[in-house]
Amino acid sequence: MDDAELTRWLVEQLGSIDGWVWSADGPYDLAADVTHLYEGPIPAEARRAVGVRVFGGSDDEETETKTRRVQLRSRGDEGDPNGANRVADAAFAHLRRLLREGFVSAITRTSFDPAGVDQNGRESRTDNYLIIFDNEEAPS
Repeated sequence: MDDAELTRWLVEQLGSIDGWVWSADGPYDLAADVTHLYEGPIPAEARRAVGVRVFGGSDDEETETKTRRVQLRSRGDEGDPNGANRVADAAFAHLRRLLREGFVSAITRTSFDPAGVDQNGRESRTDNYLIIFDNEEAPS
């Protein structure tokens, strides 16, 4: 699985959360009271949303361990000081249940940081995750 496929898979997984919407075909109804998901950056006009992007990792030839670092940027509703935290918490609760799901051995949140308020009064935050891929050769 390459990094683009991983990003798409993560967005699809998050899209299964009740009240979260992802569409490969777009465009979104940005007025809808849902959390929109994006591969990469969140557009300025989106209200409550999550953007997913791969930003690092390694492929260890010796141990056959493959990892990726992924960042989720969460944005809350305008004027809601805890909106980004609620969005990020829902993503964390969902992702940590994806152990041994297909090609994923483990997903761990490694850090998070408030990113502040944008010009429209929407709080945002970033969460960083480490994804360890299953070693297909290892016994289960």
